[in-house]
Amino acid sequence: ATKAPAPPAVLRYRPPPPPLPAPTREQLFQALDSIQPGASRDQVVAKLGRPAYEIGIPEDGHMIERCRFRAGTESLASIEFKDGFASRIDRSPH
Repeated sequence: ATKAPAPPAVLRYRPPPPPLPAPTREQLFQALDSIQPGASRDQVVAKLGRPAYEIGIPEDGHMIERCRFRAGTESLASIEFKDGFASRIDRSPH
């Protein structure tokens, strides 16, 4: 009994999904309200997007990052991360 050869692999191209629309100012402020001290940097970035400004400095054996988040040109918040977790959240008035 001879085995039949395996059928050739078929590769199908699937275009990537279209980008999601940018969140509105109101959606970003709602997301900001859900962020509490102790949230990871990854969780914050997932909710607010990449910071408009960030600086990291070692301090007393810890890594301190200060990040400013914006909705367009409007400031949302300045968030300080200590070793990758939110330690201070200064919300802009809205």
